[in-house]
Amino acid sequence: MSAAPFAKSALRVLVVDDDAMSRDYLRTVLRALHCAQISESASGANVTQASKREQADLIFLDIDLAGGNGIDLIAPILAEQPDAFIVMLSAHSTLDNVKVATAQGARGFIVKPFTAARIQQVLSNAAQHFAKLRKR
Repeated sequence: MSAAPFAKSALRVLVVDDDAMSRDYLRTVLRALHCAQISESASGANVTQASKREQADLIFLDIDLAGGNGIDLIAPILAEQPDAFIVMLSAHSTLDNVKVATAQGARGFIVKPFTAARIQQVLSNAAQHFAKLRKR
């Protein structure tokens, strides 16, 4: 017997970005795509605790955060939540950023400005990821 598909609307999402306009746009798109649980953080401080507290499945994490680098937060988040689906956000889509982020465990990379269609694709990828985990 296989598990039922993981519903995109069941994803608990955490958005970590110091740019309020990016957070607002992403929150609006996620709500339009029927994500019920959306939490936000304007900084990387305490993001590991926030993701654990919110039981975030999907984490949108900006690379350029005030006072830090989002890539440096990937490993601590995954140490606490190994199955988290982390997607990096950046206006600077250098090949090095993409390589380093994925090597650290990020499962996606979105270049700003992003579109609703791109966010919908990420939600589909995350739902597939969690459906596979449930089948184990």
